[in-house]
Amino acid sequence: MTRFLFRHLVTLDLVPRLIACVVIGSAKVWLLSLWSVCIATIPVPWILGANATIQEQEQQSVESVEFAWVEGQSIGIAEVQFLLSRLQPVTDSDRILLGQWSQVTADSVTADSVTASAEAVDAVVDAEIPKNIIDAAVEKWVQRLVVLSFLAKNNLAISQEQAESDVRRQDAALVEAGTDLATYLRRTGLSRESYVSHRRWEMSWQEYAAKKVTDESLQKYFQLHRIHYDGTRLKVAHIILLKTKTVNNGLVVGEEAEVLVQMEKLNTLRTQVSQGKLTFAQAAAANSEGASAQQGGHLCWIDRGGPMVEAFNRAAFSTEKGQISEAFPTAHGVHIVKVLEVENGVIPYLKVKEQVRIDALADLWRLIVSKHEDNVSVRRRP
Repeated sequence: MTRFLFRHLVTLDLVPRLIACVVIGSAKVWLLSLWSVCIATIPVPWILGANATIQEQEQQSVESVEFAWVEGQSIGIAEVQFLLSRLQPVTDSDRILLGQWSQVTADSVTADSVTASAEAVDAVVDAEIPKNIIDAAVEKWVQRLVVLSFLAKNNLAISQEQAESDVRRQDAALVEAGTDLATYLRRTGLSRESYVSHRRWEMSWQEYAAKKVTDESLQKYFQLHRIHYDGTRLKVAHIILLKTKTVNNGLVVGEEAEVLVQMEKLNTLRTQVSQGKLTFAQAAAANSEGASAQQGGHLCWIDRGGPMVEAFNRAAFSTEKGQISEAFPTAHGVHIVKVLEVENGVIPYLKVKEQVRIDALADLWRLIVSKHEDNVSVRRRP
C-alpha cells in the first residue's frame, strides 16, 4: 500500500506539496493534505471494486443461510434452488409444491438430469422464493437425507465411493459436451459435497424402490386400495366448520389453536352420533356452516378424482359405508364426513397401474420417514 501511494504521489507531482507542508510545520495542514492526496490518488475502479466485494460478501451471507441440518449436513438456499430446478410431480406434496412454484415462475421448472437447462436453473436462482415454498423444499431435502440414512444403516444404499465415481462420470460427460460439473454447480450454488449426497440418495432410492415395488406387490396394493382406483363412487354427507384464516399448501394454517378447537368439536359430535345421542342430519343442521346444513349435510356423488378436493376425497374413500371419518382439515375448513352409499367401480388394475405405482412409492416413502426420522439427528432453524 505504501509503495502504491508513493508511486501515485510522484506521478501526480504531489510529493513537493507534502514536503512543503512538513516544512511549514503545520500538523493539521499535513494531515489534511495527506488525506486529500490519498483520496485523490486511489483509482476509482479500486474503490468500486472494494464496494463490489462488500456487496458480494453481503450476498454470500444471504446465500449461506442454513435452514436445517441432518446428521451434520446443512440444507441452505442452494439446496432449495437445486431441488426446485429438478422437481418432479410424484407424490401429492410434490404436485402441490410444483404447482405453487409454477405460479411463481410462470412455468413448470423440471429437469431429470445434471444437464438441466441453464434457463431452468436461472429461473430458480433469479426468482424470489416465497417462504412456504422454501419450507416445503427444505422438508423434502430433510426427508431425502432421512431416507438415505435408513438405507445406509441397513446396507441398502450405494457406497460413498460409488456416488463419487458416478459424479466423476457425469463430469467427464459434461466436459465432452463443452462444459463441466463445476460450472453447473456454480450456477446452482450447490456444493460438490451436497451434489454427491444427492446422487447417493437418488441412486440408492431408485435401486431400493425397484426391488420393493414389483408388479406382484403393486397388484396386492391395488387389491387393498382398489376403491381408490376402480372408479367407485360414494354418496356422502359432511359437517364443516369454515376456516377464518389463510391457506398454505392446500391446508388450513390459521391459528393452530383455532383449528384444534374445531377438530375437537367435530370429533365430539362424531362420538355423540356414533353413540346414538343424535343423528348425523341433526348434528349437521345444528352445527354445520356449509350450504348443505339443512339437508342433513348431504352432498353429491363423488369419485376419487373429484369434484371435492383431494384431502376430502382421501378421507371419504378411507371411511367404510355407514361410518363417520375423524375430523380433518381442507382448504375450506374442518370437516367430518359420513359415507351413505357406495357404487362399486369396475376399472381393472392394468388401466391404473402407473398411478398405483406412484401411490405405492409415496406410501413406502412416508413409512420410512415416519419410522426412521426419530433415529436421525435432525435440527431445523427456529
